[in-house]
This record gives sequence, C-alpha cells and structure tokens, in this order.
Amino acid sequence: DGECRIENIPQISDVTLLLEGMADMNADIRTVNRTTMDINCRGLSYRDPGAAMGEIRASYYFIGALLGGFVMAKIQKQKFLPILDITMMGFLIGQGIGRWGNFMNQEAFGAPTDLPWRMLSENTIVNGAVTAVHPCFLYESLWCLLGFVILHFFGKYRQRYAGQIFYLYMAWYGFERMIVEGLRMDSLYLPFKVFDMDIRVSQALSALIMIIGITMLLVNIKKEDPFYADYRRKKSGGRHQSKGKRAH
Repeated sequence: DGECRIENIPQISDVTLLLEGMADMNADIRTVNRTTMDINCRGLSYRDPGAAMGEIRASYYFIGALLGGFVMAKIQKQKFLPILDITMMGFLIGQGIGRWGNFMNQEAFGAPTDLPWRMLSENTIVNGAVTAVHPCFLYESLWCLLGFVILHFFGKYRQRYAGQIFYLYMAWYGFERMIVEGLRMDSLYLPFKVFDMDIRVSQALSALIMIIGITMLLVNIKKEDPFYADYRRKKSGGRHQSKGKRAH
C-alpha cells in the first residue's frame, strides 16, 4: 500500500508496456528522472490492463522463473541442478502448449511463404497487405513437445548426472529458436553487423545458449553420478524381473 520509488529502471520496451498496463489499472505513476519512478497503487482497480500486457515478451517470465528457482534452492539449501532438470521438462510442455496463444492472437508469425501449412488471416499483414506466412508458433510448439518426449525418456533411462537434462534443453531449444527466429518479422536486431549481415538479438542469444549447452555436455561427457547409475540399474533389474514372471 502507498507510494514506492523504483530506481535503475532499464530503458526497454517491455518496461514501457508494463507501465502502460499499470496506468490502465489506475496506478499513479510519476517520473522522477530517466531511470527512477514513483508508483502509487492505492487506487488500483482490478480490471483488464489492456492490450499492452499481451505484447510483453515471454522471455522475461522465463528468466524470472529461473531466478526464482535459484533463490528458493539457496533458501532451502537444495541442489540447484536437479531442480533445473525437472523444471526444464515443465518448460518444454509449457512452451509447447503456450505457443498456441500466438495462434489465437495471430501474432509472432514468420516471413511470407507458399508452403502447404502456411498461416493466413486478417492479422498476418506484411508490407501493408494480408499475406500467407510461416506459422512460427507451430514450429516451436511441435519442437518443444518432441523435446519433452525425448528428454523424458532420456532422463528415465539414460541420464548420468545432475544438470544433464538442463544442458540438453539448452542445446535443443537454443537450436530451434536460432532457426525459427530467422523467420520472424518482428525481431530486434543487433546494432552492428556480423560478417556484413544483420543479426537478430534473439538469434544471437539462442546461438549462445545452444553453444553453452553443447559445451557443458562435452565437458561432462565422462561424468557419472552414482545416484543415476544406481537408478538405472534398479530400473533395468525391475524390467528383467517382470519379464521373468511373465515367462513363468
């Protein structure tokens, strides 16, 4: 309740959109300087915050969830990597389903295409004209759901150490985003060229995530945690026993 002052506010579009949404809900927002604001939510009304909130990029929710998990792991004195392994499975399912929100809103689509699975609606506008475009939401949804299935069975039968699922997720998802972002029409670009080419910020970040994931997998290629080795032996022993009972 009451007024609070927030300092060191980054100058990014998502902050502007968030402030617009708060203003739509009757929050009193006063700018002190370029990076400082006073916000009073005493008169806040719980109504639709408007279209601005739907335009905030989901990547910030992703980062927030990771940071929140890290803090909770530290508070409860738990190992963070096993938590990440479990969390990544939830991310894949959530991203696979959540991307259909882009379809419902007819947003985040790709470049024009004449492929049989192209997407076309009154909102798929390119250069001022309604155009058939790549359904980027579908590519990412299918990739994430396939990744969930693959990593689920890998974790069940092949995982060797804590963090391996997380590193595989980084490589798997980073590769997909690096490719699909190249089809998007609404991306931000780096302020400089790389080999005389314009590179999207999200592509560069996705490539970095993929490289880190692959590097960590290679660094730990010989790592074997006794916990996971015992787990696999128990799973294998359970299958052999069930086969023996059926044979009798």
